Amino acid sequence: MKLINKWLVTGAVSSQEKLKRETGLCLDMRNSHLSIPELYSSIQNIGFNRPLAILLSAASSLNSEDILGVFFHPAYYMVNYQPVVFIETDEVTAAMKVLNEKARVQGFADGVSFIPIREENSFVQWQTSTTIDYQQLLTNWTSQALAGNSPSRIHVLIPQESQEGLQTLDEQEVELGKTETFRMANALFQREWQLEEYRHQLYLKTINEKNTQFYLDIQKKERANGLQWYHYEYEILPLWYKRFGQMIKVMQGKRSFRSLFRDDVKKYKE
Repeated sequence: MKLINKWLVTGAVSSQEKLKRETGLCLDMRNSHLSIPELYSSIQNIGFNRPLAILLSAASSLNSEDILGVFFHPAYYMVNYQPVVFIETDEVTAAMKVLNEKARVQGFADGVSFIPIREENSFVQWQTSTTIDYQQLLTNWTSQALAGNSPSRIHVLIPQESQEGLQTLDEQEVELGKTETFRMANALFQREWQLEEYRHQLYLKTINEKNTQFYLDIQKKERANGLQWYHYEYEILPLWYKRFGQMIKVMQGKRSFRSLFRDDVKKYKE
């Protein structure tokens, strides 16, 4: 897991020849006219060696179930086991809320993590220039982490027409990795990431315990039903009826006669 993630924002993916492997791909669904087959074709072109995310706006018209299918791609980007969706809107729309609920139903327990792209979100950068003030970004991130606010990862979104600047940004990150500011921020990030993993393992353990208890409750109920059936089918029968049944077994040769009167005699014959 990385503290700083770079995303190339593109409308469709037909080839990876000019794409840098270490850069994630963000499918721009804001004004997309892609058909569903074209959408999934683009996703398959991405492969599994780079993270994938999508960008939506309030006007995005794709069906929530179609978007939901994208989350199951093996390379889709997750934070704390929540699929990440970048949004170009000030608030989560009704359609996004529907998507969130459907994601919960499909097994994403905490729903979707919607990350807005706006100026006040200091950890998401819409980058069109070739330089980033990484030092300031990391200083803000570290301050938030030390305050216990669990800030998001830092995301840099680069429009496809500005991808020529990726090389410069990569060089800046190499130099950044040598600084004490980055080492401190990255250490805090790794701690936060481990805590996320522990929380998820605890969640899975809790679910497993609930499932085990549910299974034991079913067994207990079935056993009680069996005993109740036995009581009403046999125990409440009249004593004479039970003895008559035992006499029939004796006459059929299935039970010895002496066993009707003595407990130390074997009841049933081989």
